[in-house]
Amino acid sequence: MALLTLRRGALHVELLPQAGGSIARCYLHTATGPWHILRPAGAAAIASGNVDQMACFPMLPLCGRLRDGHFCLPDGNRQSLPPAWRAGHFLHGIGWRRPWQLLGHDDAQARLQLVAAVGPYRFTANQHIELGSAGLTLSLSIKNEAAQTLPYGIGLHPYFPRRSDTRLQAQIGGLWEADAAILPCRPSAAGELVRQLAAGLQPDDWPLDNTAYGWQQRVTINDGAHQLRLTAAGPASWLTAYFPPGQDFFCLEPCTQVPDFPNLAAYPPEQTGGHWLAPGETLSMQMMLALRDAGG
Repeated sequence: MALLTLRRGALHVELLPQAGGSIARCYLHTATGPWHILRPAGAAAIASGNVDQMACFPMLPLCGRLRDGHFCLPDGNRQSLPPAWRAGHFLHGIGWRRPWQLLGHDDAQARLQLVAAVGPYRFTANQHIELGSAGLTLSLSIKNEAAQTLPYGIGLHPYFPRRSDTRLQAQIGGLWEADAAILPCRPSAAGELVRQLAAGLQPDDWPLDNTAYGWQQRVTINDGAHQLRLTAAGPASWLTAYFPPGQDFFCLEPCTQVPDFPNLAAYPPEQTGGHWLAPGETLSMQMMLALRDAGG
């Protein structure tokens, strides 16, 4: 597949619109070679369009897992969505499994669009990827084109290199505990994790695959000489943390909902998130990545 490369100064972003609207690589060009801000896709993954190996991809019209691919509308009408190739659950929506159209681009920005349908969903999604003086901004939106009100969530799934000196700092309200199917089962104050994350946490110390609620929309990632700040805007106040043991990456996924939110109506919306969009309504969010020297 052909890459589309955006550049501004030393910052380079390589896109694969046809592979789920993904970012394949995001790096600083330096005298000693690329310094990767996101985990880079390899040549084989780029050639085949393997989205699992990309640096970042969009999640929509829902984020994370939907239990057994089912949810009910307020009137009790049961809706079904196709399960993913693994685990039997609807996973991360379909945006990452469909080719996106390149609407236009210049040296430092690109606009992508996806018009799609799955189950009861009919929607138009847009991405704007822009390199600015402060770093990379990804804007994501989705419009409900169906004739009925439906549950929607959107998010971004970046992969970060896990280096020996990586430390993370963030403020969260608590964490959703997960069951054996890696689906949220109950919210928890998660006091020790909250305290360690506020002070500075190494991903190796916490093998997580959970979603935080009450996230204050900022994470600082310290990697020795560099400091990366991930921030979000809009209703993206949920952060899924995926820290798999023994891997050379970790994920911090800003999103507008906890996974499976349509099936968690017993919990308050400040813990579950999610939006029920009427026909013609739109949901939007942003993620920003800004890099600077750790001492700056």
